[in-house]
Amino acid sequence: IWQAWDDDGFYYITEVRDNVRDVVGGERLESWWERDSMSLYVDLINNKEESGEANGYVAMNIINFVAAPQNASAVNITWEYIVAGSREPTQDPDVIEGFTYGFRDAGDEFGGETDYVIEGMMPWDTLLRFNLPGAPTVGSEMGACWIGLDPDNDGGYGGQLQCWGWADDPSNYATWIFSPISKRFKIIDLHISPN
Repeated sequence: IWQAWDDDGFYYITEVRDNVRDVVGGERLESWWERDSMSLYVDLINNKEESGEANGYVAMNIINFVAAPQNASAVNITWEYIVAGSREPTQDPDVIEGFTYGFRDAGDEFGGETDYVIEGMMPWDTLLRFNLPGAPTVGSEMGACWIGLDPDNDGGYGGQLQCWGWADDPSNYATWIFSPISKRFKIIDLHISPN
């Protein structure tokens, strides 16, 4: 996973090795966890709250891009944001406006059989409409947890590869520290600390 940011938004590129790509699952439209995909859990204010559904959330967001072309299905982008302490999933095009991604079928390029690449962008303007208090600047911090979902035709949850923290507990997320703009690449690197 490569990550960057600028004044417009947050960007990432992920290369995924996979033996079976399953993007059909999901008994409900918002069941993004039942499809091969990349999910970014981000605590926009990095308050490291020890939370869960029982205690309510403050600024956790989940942004999921399915391992298929962006417009191949109405369920390929899901955003869960916080409303009154609870997670509110949406795939409404008006709400997720600006969330964009590119998908590439990578065959066996990374050692699997159905490898893929996702390049994603999430604009600050969209996040500011909900629970991002201000666009980040150099030195800003956010909590983050990446999850690569891998159901393998399971017909349900299936499995995941998780990095940097436990998804439902923002107190365990890694911390992004927003670094200055790189003159060469005109993007800003993110440095990650364990907590």
